[in-house]
Amino acid sequence: MTAKKTSKKPTVSEGADREPRTRAERVVRDVLEATLEELGRCGFAALSVEEVAKRAGVNKTTVYRRWPTKSALVQASFERLNEDVPFPDTGSLRGDLCAFLHAKLRVAQTPRGRALMRGLSAEALAPDLVAISRRMRVGEMANYRKMLSRARARGELRTGVADELVIGAIEGAITVRFLGEGKLVTKAQATAIIDLVLRGALASRSG
Repeated sequence: MTAKKTSKKPTVSEGADREPRTRAERVVRDVLEATLEELGRCGFAALSVEEVAKRAGVNKTTVYRRWPTKSALVQASFERLNEDVPFPDTGSLRGDLCAFLHAKLRVAQTPRGRALMRGLSAEALAPDLVAISRRMRVGEMANYRKMLSRARARGELRTGVADELVIGAIEGAITVRFLGEGKLVTKAQATAIIDLVLRGALASRSG
């Protein structure tokens, strides 16, 4: 059974583009944006909450009141960045995966994203960053599983294909390049990785 083609566009995370309506929301936005900028400038180890507060124009006690540790602040800033990545529903697994990964790459290739990658590439295996990545991966794995569940309901996947193998093969190829070379895959490379993995995961077409 093949996936039905659709012209449905990917949906964007709710609230991602909404302007803050209250002072508290503006403070959260400014602090998290300042955190991303400081991470890009100096990396995780040298990140100073005091400098983040100064850049955001707030008192450092305001920052500590909401994010009591540096790790909590950095995780919140990463989650803020991920709000710019849509959770797609294109009608096919290939379309969903391409839309999802291409959007992640677009965010990573913005000036802020590039600065952040430069600042963190040398510290990717730092224990605190690894712990943050593992916590954030729970939500990302859930998104992947939703895409795979829809594909399975449409009859796209072969019987017995494990979600973890599909996700691991795609993410692993991307992560190895970043950790080994400090570079992101290109959009074309991401598409090629998806196509290679799906050759083994998709059900064969009949007729």
